[in-house]
Amino acid sequence: MIGGSTYCAVAALKLMNEMDAGLLSKQDTIKWCLNRQGSGFHGRANKPEDTCYSFWIGGSLEVNNIFYPPIMESKIRNSTDLL
Repeated sequence: MIGGSTYCAVAALKLMNEMDAGLLSKQDTIKWCLNRQGSGFHGRANKPEDTCYSFWIGGSLEVNNIFYPPIMESKIRNSTDLL
């Protein structure tokens, strides 16, 4: 996965109301996005964080209703499935 294509896929599925049917694993997609976070977000392994990747990865989390900080913290703290 790469940040921009992840966002495009997730946003397209959301617009078509096919999130549950279209993603092989919503939890794995969220986990992948959360694991891209350092001091910002990076879109590929071994790449530095930057604002572009922060937009794409942050947008992917927002579309999945995960990006709102209290929800994200709660999901991280209470779910072993995500990490």
